[in-house]
Amino acid sequence: MQSRPFALLLSPLLFASSTAAAAELMKDEAGNSFSVDGYIEPGIRIVDDPCSFSASNVADVDVAADLGDCTTTHTPDGFFLPRARLQVSRSVGPNQKFSIELEALSAVSLVEAKAEFKLPAGADLTVGRFKVPFSGQDLQSDSKIAFIDKADLAGAGPKRQFGANLGWNATEIGSLPAQWLRLDAGIYNGEATDSATNLPATANADSDFLTAARLALAPQGFTRGLGESDLRAADKRGTLEWQLGIAAATETRGRDNGDYDEQRAAADLTARWNGYSLYAEGFQLERNFPGGEDSPFDYTGAGWLVQATAIVAETGDGQAVELAARFESYDPKSEADKANNRFFIPGSVGTGPFNSRGEQARDNLVVGATWYIRKHDLKLQANYTTRTETERWAGSELSSDIARDVDNNVAGLQLTWRY
Repeated sequence: MQSRPFALLLSPLLFASSTAAAAELMKDEAGNSFSVDGYIEPGIRIVDDPCSFSASNVADVDVAADLGDCTTTHTPDGFFLPRARLQVSRSVGPNQKFSIELEALSAVSLVEAKAEFKLPAGADLTVGRFKVPFSGQDLQSDSKIAFIDKADLAGAGPKRQFGANLGWNATEIGSLPAQWLRLDAGIYNGEATDSATNLPATANADSDFLTAARLALAPQGFTRGLGESDLRAADKRGTLEWQLGIAAATETRGRDNGDYDEQRAAADLTARWNGYSLYAEGFQLERNFPGGEDSPFDYTGAGWLVQATAIVAETGDGQAVELAARFESYDPKSEADKANNRFFIPGSVGTGPFNSRGEQARDNLVVGATWYIRKHDLKLQANYTTRTETERWAGSELSSDIARDVDNNVAGLQLTWRY
């Protein structure tokens, strides 16, 4: 258990509510600027009847039955600090921006480092290590979402990688404003921090690449930060804002880094109006291995989520209380080729190996409340998550619809402070 003093959770409320969200150390009329900011997110979580045992492969049915819900997932009680970020940005004129983001927990590590250049005709170029434009929720900062954590589904995309992205914004056409359409297309190394070889952020495993593209339609004008909550000024909330995104990615990994071909596709919708917001996303994955006796079996992944928020109370100084709910159904790994799956046991209801941790199909329901003290720059969030996992046995034909209540029904409280 990671222990943190409980005072850490609330102490910033005593002095941060009137401070700026970023320290702009330099700015001039030519567009040159230098700023430093970041955020921390301390919290506490309490798990309903937590387990302490986890197994990835138990062949004996009787032993497995005795293990009950402790076979797949383990979440500890206690204080936690998942993120403590430092962000530094430098703009050189109106067309060049350089930024770096660091994680500062037990050790300082690189999260993001990128250079952005505005080009003629509405185009722009980004190079470095940054989020691949794919999932709408994954593109949001962890500090600017309506819940303590993003959906599991948001982590199924390419995440942050080294590469280059060429973007283009459509110009004004008739009643449509500038940037009503946004297109991103890029090429990347193909390794995120959590790749099969557990590479650090600066590594590259092979000579293969990932390519990705995303199209976003936004009739009111594109903004990458179109948030999950409607925290606009009261006189602007009557205008409906929405954005539709579709994305695709294809990746090939060599023998030293998984040895497979993979295709991903996603679509998402964001909307906000009169203090309400809606977000929905769907995802599809197909991974194919080259074959052979020792090759893993091909599989697919799929999922969807829908979430809604509502501002239910406000004060004259900009503070607000919001209620939120999210439902997610996600299956990261299902057999696509049972005939070539050496683990597949026809007619089985409970033999064969367990699905490993993280590969279980799951349904997550999250309800929560947020006290916005200074919008996303200072907020306190309370969430309760109930989770059901299915597909307990890998390769078992008749077990895919057997529900398993697991050990991470979690009540959580988290403070976000952007400084």
